[in-house]
Amino acid sequence: MFLSCAHSEGWNLPLIEAMACGIPSIYSNCSGQLEFAENKGIPINILGEKSANDSSYNHFNDYTGNYYEPDFNHLQLMMMYS
Repeated sequence: MFLSCAHSEGWNLPLIEAMACGIPSIYSNCSGQLEFAENKGIPINILGEKSANDSSYNHFNDYTGNYYEPDFNHLQLMMMYS
């Protein structure tokens, strides 16, 4: 099993590699990775976007940006029953 449920992963090359090898994969249902992962693997629901300035997540710079908030309850269920 490959688990990739990041706040902001973008294209997600490790997920591409895992899926290409036939490894069952869990991933966030958002962002660029849906170009190849949609309707494959086990997508985790996203609760929405949050401002990077609203949390301790903003450790890169002072500019405004957003990140995705995964539904960690859904992730927990998918990890237990997949």
